[in-house]
Amino acid sequence: MSATKKTDGKIRLRCSECGKKLRLPADGGGRIYRCPMCMNVIVSPLGGEEAAPSAEQERETSSPTYVKKQPTEAWTPSLATKPRSDSIDRLVIFLSKENNRVGTAAGNLLREKTSDDEKKVEQLKQLRREKALNLKREVDRLREELIQRIETLRRHPTSNQAQIKQQLAQKEEEKRDFDLFLRVMFGMEE
Repeated sequence: MSATKKTDGKIRLRCSECGKKLRLPADGGGRIYRCPMCMNVIVSPLGGEEAAPSAEQERETSSPTYVKKQPTEAWTPSLATKPRSDSIDRLVIFLSKENNRVGTAAGNLLREKTSDDEKKVEQLKQLRREKALNLKREVDRLREELIQRIETLRRHPTSNQAQIKQQLAQKEEEKRDFDLFLRVMFGMEE
């Protein structure tokens, strides 16, 4: 990440994820910011990391409305980004739907005028057991999908190619993250 400092007390740099031009306070060396475009975490450079601005950089950053048509240096996304965990995202969506289902059923049950309290308690406990069972089934299904995908990548005929190795590493990391998420959030072990 190259940064330039101007006399207005701002450090100019580009987000390593989306390439957006950013202006950060010069006295904020080492502080953590978020890119307003992609929400990437950015650590403001320390004083020693700043470079003197070139004349072209001065022109480029002097006016906030100036847009450079053809950059001299193409921006490329950082390769150090961590991919999203599809398994965790899918589980969170499932949990949201399951919570809505159980919440609606519980609300309907509690609004019934005919049932006695003991019967309502038993029906609510049954809803809780169903929810736990459905969660277990979904976790098992998602975990099995991850394991199968990892095994497929390991057996891939070109498994020694960089792209396949990278996909395999990403899926293995996704499985570790998924297992960690389950252990911490739900007390579930593998």
